Amino acid sequence: MADVLGSNDAQQGKRQRKMSVASLPAAVCEALREHTLHFAACHGALLGAQGPFKHAPCSLLPYPFPASLFTQAISLSKPFNMLVDQCARDTNWLFRVVRTTVEHDEFTRRLLEIAERVTAEGVVQPLQLSINRSDYMIEQPSANATPRILQVELNTISVSFPSLSAKMCELHRHTVARLAVDLALTDTAHAEVVRGRPGLSAAMNATSAAEVEAALPSNASVREVAAALAQAHDEYASLVSAAGTPAPRLVVLMIVATTESNVIDQRGLEEQLWREHRVPMLRMPLAQVRATGVLMTSDCL
Repeated sequence: MADVLGSNDAQQGKRQRKMSVASLPAAVCEALREHTLHFAACHGALLGAQGPFKHAPCSLLPYPFPASLFTQAISLSKPFNMLVDQCARDTNWLFRVVRTTVEHDEFTRRLLEIAERVTAEGVVQPLQLSINRSDYMIEQPSANATPRILQVELNTISVSFPSLSAKMCELHRHTVARLAVDLALTDTAHAEVVRGRPGLSAAMNATSAAEVEAALPSNASVREVAAALAQAHDEYASLVSAAGTPAPRLVVLMIVATTESNVIDQRGLEEQLWREHRVPMLRMPLAQVRATGVLMTSDCL
């Protein structure tokens, strides 16, 4: 842990830092910072490849988010996922639309070429699993305007942070609980930190797991993504078996960048997949797949 936090402390020691969070006293903010850094190190809320690792960017306290907009964003996940699925299956429409962009987008041009070639050769197996992440921000042009969520993007290719986001949720539950129990808040500081944050106030005063869940909703992303991958793995194994093909050992292949800084998040998903489902995952850049991969007669890689 010393190595994990040492690089950050060394850099911070070179300058005088003044930190204020929710009008809390400096000593309380410093205690929160320490709790946050140590929790991140203990639970793998980290970024980096080979180490020393750094803690993932985060806030010391959860940011207030309107409950109605949070519920709305969740309710939109299914229709957006269905929309993406239908677009992906209508290849004639998809190719026609994407072709209008490729003149000035080399990356998309290559994706289109690959998709058209695969479609022309014929899809080998019918199974598809889509893991998407829809990102939103709140728009409120003025203090009197009604806030609303606007979609920033819908990620369908590089969908990162299922593990880190779940750990961030647990981190904030931890820091809020410590605030309520043993950070020696004065009555004035307590009032400042919960002003305008009914959810935070409820979490700090929660006496049961259900009350904490209601105030600070849990994040099951890594568990649910791993379960989806495990189901896809099992379905594919059944497909291979039904075809009478000698079943090789099947693994989930994650394509990663050659210089990858998000290793810990990816390993968190890999570990969840193995621990809960006993499904192995391999992480490889495309260059390694090309150098070591073999396409079998059954068209399995």
